[in-house]
Amino acid sequence: LLKGNSTVYRLPITSEMAPISYVSVVVVSGAEAEGTPDFKIGMTSIKVDTSQQELDVKVTANKQSAGPGDEVTYTIETKDHNGKPVSADVSLAVVDKAALALAPMNSAPMMDAFYPDQALSVRTALGLVSNADDFNAQYRESIPDGGRGGGGGGEAESLGIITTRQNFKDTAWFEAQVVTDKDGKAQVTVTLPENLTTWKADVRAVTSDSRVGQTTVDLLSTKPLFVEMQTPRFFINGDKATVGATVHNNTDKVLKVNVSLDAKGVELLSPAGQEREMGLNRPRRSEACGFHGASAQRRLRRFEQARAGHVVRSGHPGL
Repeated sequence: LLKGNSTVYRLPITSEMAPISYVSVVVVSGAEAEGTPDFKIGMTSIKVDTSQQELDVKVTANKQSAGPGDEVTYTIETKDHNGKPVSADVSLAVVDKAALALAPMNSAPMMDAFYPDQALSVRTALGLVSNADDFNAQYRESIPDGGRGGGGGGEAESLGIITTRQNFKDTAWFEAQVVTDKDGKAQVTVTLPENLTTWKADVRAVTSDSRVGQTTVDLLSTKPLFVEMQTPRFFINGDKATVGATVHNNTDKVLKVNVSLDAKGVELLSPAGQEREMGLNRPRRSEACGFHGASAQRRLRRFEQARAGHVVRSGHPGL
């Protein structure tokens, strides 16, 4: 019961009220001799910090860089906002970073999905201020002319279903049933494909009481020395072309590399072997090699390239 035109009410704020809460005040005046009862409503929103609902998620790989086909062990840790270990359900996705550069992630951040700002969907009415006759009169006045017998309108047909496309190509690993133990730790061993790329590990965690968190980490997959072939798409009888090869030195050493070409179905017009010196003391860590050849047969079967004692075949069938 208000004894004046204002009062003070102290509301305890708890983590369950995050991310937003609403406070409404209803003031009802009693029946007076000259009028009917009435009421007024006041409402405001309160933003509540969601830090207590957020998990501290960390993922580390047992290697700073890896090679194609290597096994990599990811260690996942989950802690609460106080830094204490907590058990959580975790998903791990290892995706080619080049694919993610073409399109953004197809899911929103977990905090935004679990704790979005929501509008208040509450209607307040009081039977003291109206009776059946008043309601019917107000209802008749609210109906526009010519629309009293209408219905439908096709609103249901205008509500579409939003679908999300998910393309899992270039995904090295996906597992959604990882559980961290009471110490907040879990390990997952992943065998990498043979891509030479940067893999992005995306870890997302949620607890039984809806605390959530996520993080990412990058892992470079490369080789200390590798070569890329540069060949024409096709040859025809009598063609002359230059076949290129780019040798990459990813070490911190100066390497003297012997590059040779083994071609079947063509006549080489230049030496089959070349020598390159590569290292940090040179302006570039990649060197290009060119081999000139003439097609003597209808189809060029295969190019092979030797580098540092190891032969790599270029997959160009039908050339």
